[in-house]
Amino acid sequence: MAMMNLIKHFLDRDASQRQAVRNMIAKLDAKDAQLRGRLSVADERASVQRSLKVVARQRQKAEDLLAQMTHS
Repeated sequence: MAMMNLIKHFLDRDASQRQAVRNMIAKLDAKDAQLRGRLSVADERASVQRSLKVVARQRQKAEDLLAQMTHS
């Protein structure tokens, strides 16, 4: 029984970590949408494009992490 509780604990923890990564991806998507909305302002265009690249890299890393967590 103790082994089952231990397994359940780790499964719950893994699920919680995966959900945290999913939440991070959702926040990055929201930031992406916000930044894309600012692209129309010419003065901010270069800055926004740099920020979009950073957000895209962070999102990719989060997706990679989620994939690793899901497959392990």
